[in-house]
Formats: sequence, C-alpha cells, structure tokens
Amino acid sequence: MRKPYAAVATVAPLVALAAVAPAARADTTVGDTRITSVTVSKATTGVGATLGSAVGVTLTAADGSGIDSVIGPKVVGPDGLVIRPTRNECTVQSATTVQCVYSFPLPPDGTDAQDLRNSSAGAWRFKARAVAHDGDSYHLSPGAPLGVKQHAELEAAQAAPDPVGKGEKLTVTGWLRRCDVAGRPGGGALGWTA
Repeated sequence: MRKPYAAVATVAPLVALAAVAPAARADTTVGDTRITSVTVSKATTGVGATLGSAVGVTLTAADGSGIDSVIGPKVVGPDGLVIRPTRNECTVQSATTVQCVYSFPLPPDGTDAQDLRNSSAGAWRFKARAVAHDGDSYHLSPGAPLGVKQHAELEAAQAAPDPVGKGEKLTVTGWLRRCDVAGRPGGGALGWTA
C-alpha cells in the first residue's frame, strides 16, 4: 500500500513545478537579421561589500541590408533587477555587420536603485535587439547567460600541526564570510556575514 502513495507523492511536486515554471522562449526573428555572436567577458563574477565589478559584453549582428541599430542592451538579474550599460560603442564591421561593445557596472555600495541586493546573486541574462535598415530584427530572448555571486573571503584560516610531516593529517580551521547587502534598496546595512 505504501508504494503507490510514495509514487503519487513523488509525481505531484513535479506536476506542480511544471504548472508554475515559465515556458522557455526562443529568440524572436523577423527577416534575415541575426545576432551572430555574444561574448561575455566573465562567465561568473563576484561582488562584495567594497568589491564592485563590471561585465563586458561584445555583440555582433548582421543583416543583408546592414544593421541600423542595436536597441535595449541590458542585463537582467534573477530578481528582476535591470542594469543598463555605461559603455555602449557600436562600430560597422562591413556593409552587413556591426559589432557593439558594452560595459555593465555591478556596484555593491547601496547608493543607487541599480545596486545589487542579496537576491541579485544567481543567473543573469544579457538582452538586446538588433534592427536592420530594411526593418528586419532579431531579439535575444531569453538572452545570453552570465552569473553573479556574492563575494566570499576565507578569514582567519589556520593549519595544524605546524610543521606537518609527509603523509600526516593536516587540519585547516577558519571561517568564510560573504557580502551581505540585505535591507536594500532604499538604504540599509551593507557588510559581511559569517
């Protein structure tokens, strides 16, 4: 009797997750416009209480009529935080291709609504839309991935015994602290938790 109930209990959470999970979306294309490459400077970056960071993104787009513009470049965090680039330079590579270079600041200091929060740690997505001279377009959705994590530091690590002989046991003790930016936006504590 217990096995059928266990099977139902195992399947029910999967059904609930499937109903709640958003459907995966594919890039939206109109015509022959393509974003041919997106390169992220750091696949994963850490941000700490006093350690800011920036992520660079290089995008290449092409269309037979040429690219008119790349609009809406942004990175979007798992908590919905949107950060726009501070550097946005596009250069024409050929009659059909353009390359854009962006820099996205990841500030930890709590002085701006774009500053990171604890909920910002996780998988981020770079999004943009390339528009061609003939009206064709290509929209990255869900976008190119990058990771943001709370910076952590190993503090007060000690090893014993000192010295240790070959083949002997070595014990390392210490504690790890990570950036805690809880309480923001709107001000609040910015410090470290152990």
